[in-house]
Formats: sequence, C-alpha cells, structure tokens
Amino acid sequence: MSYLGSAIAILICGSLGTAIAWYAVSPLGLGSVATGLAMAFAAMMAATFLFACGVAVGRALRLFK
Repeated sequence: MSYLGSAIAILICGSLGTAIAWYAVSPLGLGSVATGLAMAFAAMMAATFLFACGVAVGRALRLFK
C-alpha cells in the first residue's frame, strides 16, 4: 500500500472512529472532561479496529501484501 493510500485510509478510519465514538459516548451524559477522555479513547479504539479490518480484507483479497 502506498503512503498516499495509507494516509487516506487513516483519515477515513479516524473520521468513522470519531463518528462511532460520538454516538457511543454522547448518551452517557458525562461531564466535559470525562466526555472528552471517553470520546478520545473510544475513537482511537474504533479507528484502530476499522483500519485493522481494512488491512485484513485487503490482504484476503490480495490487493496488497
């Protein structure tokens, strides 16, 4: 995978991870600092999971090594 492809994948996964974290953490009704910390943690976990899934699918389809 090229550097540009990796950068695009990271941006997409980060954006989707942030959206997932927003919908998962917002209903908890935490205070501002707690919400920020929980949202950052959830977004990083979701983005990492999405990126790993994308790499696994790409390797399974032999799109890249």
